[in-house]
Amino acid sequence: GKKGSIVSNDNDAELADETHAKGVLNSEVWFQTFFGPCYSEIKMAFNGFSGVGGPSASGIETYALMSEVGQIPINQNVFVTGTILDKNGNVGPIGGVYGKAKGAYKFYLLHNKEEGRPCIVMVPPTNVEELIRRMEFDDELKEAVDSGKLEIRYHRNIWDGFETLSGLEREV
Repeated sequence: GKKGSIVSNDNDAELADETHAKGVLNSEVWFQTFFGPCYSEIKMAFNGFSGVGGPSASGIETYALMSEVGQIPINQNVFVTGTILDKNGNVGPIGGVYGKAKGAYKFYLLHNKEEGRPCIVMVPPTNVEELIRRMEFDDELKEAVDSGKLEIRYHRNIWDGFETLSGLEREV
């Protein structure tokens, strides 16, 4: 790597495809646009996962970096998907939104560490309509939303999402 770069160990180990590499690059560009040049290489990895594919993880990777660099804890009951589209941190559409939301809720049920807190699934705004339409045929997810155990939220850009994850409002 080079100074100022963000390196994904998943890419280095060839566990990710080229579209994931693009997502990591978008993360790097956004990070440097808002925080300036970084004087060291940043490495990241999603331990325990293999076959990382697509740019959908670039949003959560960026949030994880923000959390680590700023030493700001993030809520563990929030599940995120979304690709970073540009240097302004705008979040774009992803594929398989229903399956990702369903999987997040199932994981939440198995590993609910935040007792009493709802499962929050954060998706790009362009995917909300599709997700709601698909959830109409899923009694489990409909009941979870109705009972307050599941919330669907969207993030237009990185700052929206980080506010939800951290509970902090961005100061302009």
